[in-house]
Amino acid sequence: MTSIKVVLIIHSTEVLHMVLKSLSKQEVEVVTVASNGVEGFNKVMTYSPDVVLLDLDIPAMDGKYVVENILAKQFCPIIVLGNDTSNGRIAIEQALDAGAMNYVKKPIETNRHTFEMFQTELIKHVLSCNESMLKERNTDVAKSNYTPNMKENNKRSQSLIVIGTSTGGPRALQNILTNLPDDFHTPILIVQHMPQGFTRSLAKRLNHLSSIHVKEAEDGEEIKEQTAYIAPGGQHMVIQSIGTKQIVQLTDEPLDCVHRPSVDVLFTSVAHIEKVNKIAVILTGMGKDGSEGIVQLKKHDAQSIIISQSKESSTVYGMPKAAIETNLVDYTVPLNQISRMLVQLVKKIGGN
Repeated sequence: MTSIKVVLIIHSTEVLHMVLKSLSKQEVEVVTVASNGVEGFNKVMTYSPDVVLLDLDIPAMDGKYVVENILAKQFCPIIVLGNDTSNGRIAIEQALDAGAMNYVKKPIETNRHTFEMFQTELIKHVLSCNESMLKERNTDVAKSNYTPNMKENNKRSQSLIVIGTSTGGPRALQNILTNLPDDFHTPILIVQHMPQGFTRSLAKRLNHLSSIHVKEAEDGEEIKEQTAYIAPGGQHMVIQSIGTKQIVQLTDEPLDCVHRPSVDVLFTSVAHIEKVNKIAVILTGMGKDGSEGIVQLKKHDAQSIIISQSKESSTVYGMPKAAIETNLVDYTVPLNQISRMLVQLVKKIGGN
């Protein structure tokens, strides 16, 4: 087994000792250590590690800006270490918004029990990030191999918008949702790859900034107009059609997905809904999640419209690139034009 190359950006000697001890018996190679944000950025550029471990309590550059600067130049999974305090949680949330993949809380008091908890979480996330990267690299992009049925459907009275995103998604979602007018009625279903516990705060923040209602999705609720639903971290969101109503279902299955929630799972469930206009948007993010869902949308409803964020406006071009490679994308659009395009498309196709 090839060792996982890790760069540590840690200022505190106590935290550094705790991390090195945690990783000492794993298939992990700590290639270098940086004690501040600027040095850390430069070393990530030099060594191109498999995973970065970033302590948010560092000098010279705020942790959030370290994440932003690294991801602006190259993609590698970043796990942040934060304090289990109100300010620490805010710093973690900001780092996740900037594109960090996951986080580990540093223990307030270090003893055998708290160290073992920290060690377990740290190892789990390092191995998970590396496994996700390997799966993404070794999985072929979904391709279209069907003959579309272009038979014109009856006029549809409803529309749904589905959005999938990962790294850089919170900012992209803010750009789109805050630029929709207050009379935008079409429901929006969103999968944002984010750890459990942080999708609710993301929804609350976006709700405060947006004219439409934004909330974390709840199991069994009916989808309403003028509302955006964000899938909770750690659960898939699927949509069940009952008559003319669409109902949210939250589930742990399938268990073998790289991500939970999964864009593919959401898109595929929506693909099976009949007599509803469907617009799918793939935004910035690592990997290929969403590409299979796009194929399913077009397979079951050739009138589905697929939008991909442009390379130039993406923090990480993985998911939009994978969408383009399906040969099913109808529009490639810069981020700052997507909200306007959604308004125009809904007016054109009708529904809601």
